[in-house]
Amino acid sequence: MRASSAFLFLLAPAIQTQAFQASRPWIHRGITASAPSTTISKKSFYHSPSPTPKTPILKSSSSSENTTPTTPTNDPPTPPSKAQQILTSIHQSKLPFRIIVLGTDSVLETTSPLGPRTSLALSPKTNEPLMTFASEDKSFEFHVKVDKVCKVTFVALEKKIRVEDGEEEERKMMRVCRFLNEKGNLICSLILAEEGEEGVKWFEGMIDTYGDEVLM
Repeated sequence: MRASSAFLFLLAPAIQTQAFQASRPWIHRGITASAPSTTISKKSFYHSPSPTPKTPILKSSSSSENTTPTTPTNDPPTPPSKAQQILTSIHQSKLPFRIIVLGTDSVLETTSPLGPRTSLALSPKTNEPLMTFASEDKSFEFHVKVDKVCKVTFVALEKKIRVEDGEEEERKMMRVCRFLNEKGNLICSLILAEEGEEGVKWFEGMIDTYGDEVLM
């Protein structure tokens, strides 16, 4: 009886160990494994990282893609030159002028208003601004390269005119607009053919506006 009691006493620790291992399936044959952790730390619970927003990728367009058509800009027109302004004033006066053009070996003279037609265009040969004055039926045309005009003078002078039926002379006031190039050579002369008050007032008004001599 004592021997059986001693044997049970010796087996008691082993029985307890087996019972303990049966209730702990992650422990096998005396090797202790860590139990699966179900603990959530305060940091991970309260400070869970928010998903990082995706940065949109901008697609660079080439020059041939998504090209917005350029709207043409309306640049302000080039202001007219002084020569053009003077010729326009002569045209708008509607007064008759004795037009004299000196060529190399010829001289052309005619009396006409500068107009009624007028235009400004580029010369098809030289691509220079060309101001044109013409009659209604274009039987008379007068062309001036305005960029070649470097100087304009307004001159009033007396000239003696011989009377047809005798040797008598009379004095006549001539009012002349002269257009000269950069070398001082005459391009043309426009002699005011209107001798009345209207013509005199217009000519004196041009001198008041531009002076006796106008440099471009």
